[in-house]
Amino acid sequence: SNYTPGNKAKARDYDSEGQAIILRAAAYYEAKVIGVDCFPDRAMQIGWTNKAFQDACRTAGKNYECDMRVGKIIRGRGSRVQGEMLTYVRDALISIHDFSSDTSKKAKRQNQKLYDKLSDRMAFAYRDIDNRRGFAENPIFQLILRLACFGKGPESRSVVFSRFFNPVSLETLAFFMTLIRYSLEQYSTGIYIKPGKNDGFTEQQNKGFYKKYLDELQSWTDCNPVFVENFRKRMYSHAREKLGIDPTRVESLITGSIKANMRIELADRTGETDTEDEGNDFEPVAQDDMDQEDD
Repeated sequence: SNYTPGNKAKARDYDSEGQAIILRAAAYYEAKVIGVDCFPDRAMQIGWTNKAFQDACRTAGKNYECDMRVGKIIRGRGSRVQGEMLTYVRDALISIHDFSSDTSKKAKRQNQKLYDKLSDRMAFAYRDIDNRRGFAENPIFQLILRLACFGKGPESRSVVFSRFFNPVSLETLAFFMTLIRYSLEQYSTGIYIKPGKNDGFTEQQNKGFYKKYLDELQSWTDCNPVFVENFRKRMYSHAREKLGIDPTRVESLITGSIKANMRIELADRTGETDTEDEGNDFEPVAQDDMDQEDD
């Protein structure tokens, strides 16, 4: 280890093998934060850290001990990934809802109008914002999922640790909603205001919203559990298909009715002779012509 006492511990303090194991464990921990619980309590954090390190050692075929310093590096990825997620959410808000970074009066009015509309009674969560239809189906959720969890191709956290993302959990959706609400507040004046150090995304200020959204998502699930489960599975499969790492599924062009007609048409045929009504489409080649071609 190249660690210097008094400095903040980092993965790069270790040799290449140790660094690879720590980074793998950190990726596991980040995946759990996004896919399982964005605000794990202390006991959960320690449990996740140990499992993450064990998983990384098993993958590397090694047997190291996760000491306090390494554990602190891994757990530190919790707040790190929350900050990373905010960047993706802001990008998604601009892409989906067309928030402007301009400071003109026109842009300010547009942003303020969007903020008021989207913030009203969780309107941002609906596919149809005006009529509040299609809860949790707004395209922003799919975009955030792709940006945050599928951005590194086959090495993406949602592929390597797919068990935490397939299907997309209610906890993940609640996390996205919490991040969206927080990011929307930065446009409340009509001009984007970057939060100060004391206004960052913290558990203390946001866990209440997270729990509220999780309750709303559970109520949504209770309305039609089968639909919601299939919807969450489809969210994952659609995002994964965009990566191009899986074979594209091509639907059959022979439908049931066409297949039934084929069966009737072929019922009395053996394939050993020409059909009675088709005749022979191929003219026989004369032997003399074949001899000339051979010359």
